[in-house]
Amino acid sequence: NIGYLLALQDPNTRFIVETDDDNLPLAEFWRRRQLVHEVDSLTGTGWLNAYRYFTDRNVWPRGFPLQQIAPGTAVKPQPVKASRDCFVQQGLAQHDPDVDAIFRLTQPLPIWFRDRRPIYLEPGLWCPINSQNTTWSVDVAALMYLPTLCPMRETDIWRGLVAQRVLWALGAGVMVHQASVIQDRNIHDLDHDFREESRLYAQVAAVAGALGDLTLAPGRKAIEDNLRRCYEEMVRLEIFPSAELSLLESWCDDLAMIGGP
Repeated sequence: NIGYLLALQDPNTRFIVETDDDNLPLAEFWRRRQLVHEVDSLTGTGWLNAYRYFTDRNVWPRGFPLQQIAPGTAVKPQPVKASRDCFVQQGLAQHDPDVDAIFRLTQPLPIWFRDRRPIYLEPGLWCPINSQNTTWSVDVAALMYLPTLCPMRETDIWRGLVAQRVLWALGAGVMVHQASVIQDRNIHDLDHDFREESRLYAQVAAVAGALGDLTLAPGRKAIEDNLRRCYEEMVRLEIFPSAELSLLESWCDDLAMIGGP
């Protein structure tokens, strides 16, 4: 979070790109970032597995509800070519993508995603987004806040759910684009990862449902208030202790101090 704030201090910053230290950039990674993209727009409601548009393997992103991973259970709408403002742009990773410990313990790697036009999840469609290879427009920089009082394997997934819900109030969704990095994954204890992810497996669908039921105000001026509303709901659901709200308030105060959105 401090790194994001430092980047936002530069008035010339228009986008922030976050990635993991075990990702190696491909040529696509160095492209100039832009807000408007030609995409394949996807419309519907419920859970959508974005990976299935880039591979025929039954592979799912970390944080995807387990009851939706069987082929044919998650929605898969037909794409329609469109132009969209893409405030949040999730990139994929080749070879060892961001999958959960259940996949790693039961399925073979590597995974090689095919190149294709980006997809765009219109409001109403859920898919986990992570911090592995993600571009954020400073117009929605407040949504970058990574919650602290939860396991590391959860933090960016909860953040992504909140970001998607607040984006819906703007009439916006999330873009997912072809792989621009290849991951040579750091050593992990998969049993430890499984334990850290266990609450995601059990509760992510219910949390998304509760966030989806919230009444949020429209427009960019409401982003921070909507952010607070989402985290208050997650405190009510006991995903976070109430102390998380104090950290969120510090984040909003710091954004105001540096003149951020």
